[in-house]
Amino acid sequence: GREMSSPKKQVFPSADRNKGPILEVLKEHVEISDGAHFLEVSSGSGQHITWFAQAYPEVLFQPSEMDGSLFDSISAYVSELGLKNVLPSVALNAQDPKWPESVESKSWDVIFNCNMIHISEWASCLVG
Repeated sequence: GREMSSPKKQVFPSADRNKGPILEVLKEHVEISDGAHFLEVSSGSGQHITWFAQAYPEVLFQPSEMDGSLFDSISAYVSELGLKNVLPSVALNAQDPKWPESVESKSWDVIFNCNMIHISEWASCLVG
């Protein structure tokens, strides 16, 4: 379910519950250096990427989402938290074999996804 905390910002209770544990796994298993470029595929409400951006202030984060109606929520989190290391959201369809071309940077140090695989068609999870 979704909760609304402001007209634009959406709150997914599951994202609030798991953002801390996911960050701990990232810290333990993924080398993320200062200056790295981090792409999140399927950013949803923006709760995960903004949580990570606070923990890694020297990393540049790129949120992406197929559902453009969630861009305002992502922007609301970024604005509320005053984050300078999160780029504007981009539209990304993971079923499109050319999806990497849809994002500005051609080089990503980390490509992350946790909002999509458990609710998507298998084709979305296997492309790329």
